[in-house]
Amino acid sequence: MFAGEIGEALRTALHVVVGPRSPHSLYREDCGTFDEASVYNQRDALGFIKLFGLATKVRAPITGGGQHNETNWRDEPGAAGRGGELLSRAPASPTRPPHRRSGGRMGIFERRDLPATTVRRIPWGARGRTKLTPDRVIPLGQPTVVEHTGIRWINIECPTPASVEYLRQNFDFHEPDLEDVLDTLQQPKCDEYDDYLSLVLQFPIHSKLTRTTVSTEVDIFVGRDYVITLHDTRLKPLVRLFDTMEREPEQREEIFGGGAEYLLHSIIDQLLDYCIPITRRISQRIAEIDEMIFDRNSLRTIEEIATARRDIIATRRIIKPQVQIITQLDRRVRLFFKQRGEEEEELEAYFGDLVDKVAKIYDLLDDAKEVVDALSATTDSLTSHRLNEVIKILTIFSVIMLPLTLISSIYGMNVPLPQQEHPLSFTFLMLFMAMVSALMVLFFRWRRWL
Repeated sequence: MFAGEIGEALRTALHVVVGPRSPHSLYREDCGTFDEASVYNQRDALGFIKLFGLATKVRAPITGGGQHNETNWRDEPGAAGRGGELLSRAPASPTRPPHRRSGGRMGIFERRDLPATTVRRIPWGARGRTKLTPDRVIPLGQPTVVEHTGIRWINIECPTPASVEYLRQNFDFHEPDLEDVLDTLQQPKCDEYDDYLSLVLQFPIHSKLTRTTVSTEVDIFVGRDYVITLHDTRLKPLVRLFDTMEREPEQREEIFGGGAEYLLHSIIDQLLDYCIPITRRISQRIAEIDEMIFDRNSLRTIEEIATARRDIIATRRIIKPQVQIITQLDRRVRLFFKQRGEEEEELEAYFGDLVDKVAKIYDLLDDAKEVVDALSATTDSLTSHRLNEVIKILTIFSVIMLPLTLISSIYGMNVPLPQQEHPLSFTFLMLFMAMVSALMVLFFRWRRWL
């Protein structure tokens, strides 16, 4: 409903309302217009103009606008009503004229001859791609070096044939050892040569999505002044340790100061520490199975036991060869670096700790295997007992119904039977069948079958 004055414009086949006026209108001319005397000050729009112009600023260097210069604004008292005057913009490219639309206005998002764009896919652990770090993008397979006090750690993530060629040209490694780098089905081993040690180690990785444990390989070459690691980036502690050595000088001084042998010890120690949470997770899962083993949902319990057993078997299969390899490494490292006296004792203590740690992990897995086998046997016994109870109840019902079925079958025959014409024959028959059922139940109770 409108109360006021309305102007009308009558044209051919057209009726237009113009100039409505009302004393009750909420419209204020000083707020709805942009004159100098209005309430609205256009200087307030400068912040929004700059904010919405950020896209153009970012795009200017790409589209040929040259080096971006901050837009200069002049805020003068005489510019009232305009909120300041635009003095200059980023210069246009001297080599590429701006593309214009047919109407003559230059668009912000129209197609231009832009430089080629490189898109990098960065899936974690994929071969032949890239790794994103906070300050750079490192192509996977490219050697990355951290050096301190004459000791080098060369880390190669997701090695490629180019990585092997790099090792072939810069180090005097034997060809079979280089071939093992790209072969992911290698068995763990420790080879000793005159000028380097070659290690192939495997460690478990658990997938929470598929609830499976798989192995991942790390190849290590150890010289007297270098350590080379090659892996597929799925070993997170190794990746974190290398990043720490790059960023933190104090940690680098502590680890590299002991020589290549202490750096090797730190790498393997981090990888073994990574296995301890896996064994702890298995122990927690076994504890959960122990709590749910007496639940009536036996199918879920059996599934959990089967999953835990599969996890334990896979982890034991991966860890078992490492026990022998690290035991051999304890002796071969001391012989390779040929240290004597207190240094040899210290080195023996360090690598002896690795032997104890991997043996402890394997013992924990053995204990977990024994416990899950016992839980499996207990579950089988409980399931068998519950099944026997069900079968016993069904058998009792069948035995009780057997004489009743016999009696009803006899009286259902089309032959003359005793008391067939008696008016209470059906009642007597029901009472007799009930008496037989009661006698059978009492007999079962007397034999303690019920």
